[in-house]
Amino acid sequence: MATTNAFVGEVRSIRTVLNLLKAIHIKNIATCTIYDEGITFTVVETHRIKAIAYIRRHMFEAYRKHQDMPTFSVGLNTLVDSLSLLGSGSSTADSCKFRYSTDGSHFEIIRDDRENDVSMHCRLVTLDPDSENLDLSLSDDRNLGQRAIMKSSWLKEALSDLDKSCERITMKFSPTDPCFSLSGEGNNGAFEMEYPEHSESFISFQCNERAEFSYHFSHINYCNKALDQSDEVSLRVSRDGVLSMLFRIDESHVEFTMLPYDSTASGDA
Repeated sequence: MATTNAFVGEVRSIRTVLNLLKAIHIKNIATCTIYDEGITFTVVETHRIKAIAYIRRHMFEAYRKHQDMPTFSVGLNTLVDSLSLLGSGSSTADSCKFRYSTDGSHFEIIRDDRENDVSMHCRLVTLDPDSENLDLSLSDDRNLGQRAIMKSSWLKEALSDLDKSCERITMKFSPTDPCFSLSGEGNNGAFEMEYPEHSESFISFQCNERAEFSYHFSHINYCNKALDQSDEVSLRVSRDGVLSMLFRIDESHVEFTMLPYDSTASGDA
């Protein structure tokens, strides 16, 4: 009897998926969740920072899943290496198939290179997900105090100006100018950049009340790959300081969510 696959999808572009996965590659184990709207790969470190790559349904040529779809984990190192291998051929085709049969089965990646009459098949071992690691998230929109969309190039430049020895960086938001500032202090002294609401750095800015939160600089640095690949980033901060950074990459997004600075917690996630 033929095995019924719980999920089969044909990705239009291996390179796009690879870029998204590389942007969240801060830890080896990633949890894969398959929805009607697409797939997410989630990485969590030390219960303080979470990174999600969104592989949306419109990025698939074909997409078929059963109603009850188990969540599983895969080795992100192996997944990235497999996609890099499949996408490195001379063929102009850039698509591949994802397949998952049932709970505990392999996650399969298949590429049929018809130009060179070659078929490549990678089978990745899956693991049970650690559901306790997936609780870090923003509250609902009613708890959001600040929102801003800015050019990624600006944020990248601002962060590169900070002293690399900084333990934490501080973000200040205000409904009056300067509406946003970014500051840090390291071995070479203090640094602060201030920006008015109508700065060219912002695409949009919304702040209803003054707020000031600090974050581990090492956690912010995990976003560097996403900054390099994205053209804009959306910042959202809850009233208790949880920070979400949503990066637009190609035709989708990756999101980093992190808790505010805690002097008792290690920043080395």
